[in-house]
Amino acid sequence: FIDSIIMLHTVIGVYGVSGSGKSHALKGVQKARPEWRCLDGSSIIEEVLKNQGKGLCDFGVMDEQQKTVVRNNAIQMVQSYSGMTLIAGHASFPDSKTILGGDVKFNNVFTEGDAQTYSAILYLDRDPDQIFQQRTADNDTKTKHRDFLSVENLQDWMHHEKELLCRVCKGSGIYFGLVKNENDIVEYIVNRILPPLVQEVQNKSEQALSFAIQQAIPLADVYLLLDGDRTLSPDDTSKIYFESLTNYCNTPSSNDSPLKQIFTRYPDYTFQAFLEAAMLYECFTSHAEYKRLSHDVGSNKVQLHQAWIDFLTKLPPNVHPILVSSGNREIWSATLQNQLSATQMSIIAGNHIGLHPYIVDSKAKAIVVTKLRQRRKGCKLFSFGDSGTLLSYQFQAIQPRLISTN
Repeated sequence: FIDSIIMLHTVIGVYGVSGSGKSHALKGVQKARPEWRCLDGSSIIEEVLKNQGKGLCDFGVMDEQQKTVVRNNAIQMVQSYSGMTLIAGHASFPDSKTILGGDVKFNNVFTEGDAQTYSAILYLDRDPDQIFQQRTADNDTKTKHRDFLSVENLQDWMHHEKELLCRVCKGSGIYFGLVKNENDIVEYIVNRILPPLVQEVQNKSEQALSFAIQQAIPLADVYLLLDGDRTLSPDDTSKIYFESLTNYCNTPSSNDSPLKQIFTRYPDYTFQAFLEAAMLYECFTSHAEYKRLSHDVGSNKVQLHQAWIDFLTKLPPNVHPILVSSGNREIWSATLQNQLSATQMSIIAGNHIGLHPYIVDSKAKAIVVTKLRQRRKGCKLFSFGDSGTLLSYQFQAIQPRLISTN
């Protein structure tokens, strides 16, 4: 059940004519939102060709039918991604045979597979004069080769693509929006595209959590709801994970961890904050690497308080402990297996958008309490935590306990 559900699969296309700034825009988005996957369409095509023992130079000499097959393979690869993915793409190209004649025609390359994949398409609707200047500068500096197109040609191209994409999006139920400034892409997505998606994911997450509570937690007279980080252990397991990831992947470190950057944006600790954190785990490594690294951290770098080990190993059979954590599920699974293998403890944790069917946030802890009381009338609940996050469900629990790691 845990490994079979992907909660969020959202692909947003960033479109525009050549020279409109798509690649530059996505670099800015990636810097601002490292939890989102940002890709250039050509890099995906290159990956497909690489698997076939070919390169982009081979793509250039293919006929249109062959190119369509490659593009469909590329979009199938995109469909396997979890979380939020932004792709810089093309809807059409000028027909090279008509460029010299001045009356430029355009060949559409937007496929049926594209229409079935995108949740939204944002079109960079920049001033054609600015695009012309950028294309001229690219040719002068030999940054990229651009076929000569006049300002009027560029206007025609943009008009053709906007009309095409508007029609296709309307017919396929895809959100379509025009963005004048590339720096507005993040704000546009956060304010206009994400809210309904986040609400949909939250509803699915809460349904999956309710199911998990029924399946994973046995009936008992007394339940102990335990936080993980800085309660069972003095450690911050997510911090250790990302520090280990920096060393593991040889990626540049930052003064602020990626998770801290996310929760700084959402000081109220909303569901969207936890959702974006779950996307973050998806972006840096493959699922196999994530599991391997998490197991290593949980087995070798996290230590439970000895007092908790002594206490939990001596519980009577009618008392059942439950770890309720928004931290790394795989780390806690390895830690408990390694240090509390004799104790039957349930784990309610979800932090990875591609591996877990639900996300644990402060509201999720309240759901756990409510469902336990519905399943076991008259049961007693004791909740243990280290901070104000405990307040989200302590009023529903009979005996809240605030733990000081000092």
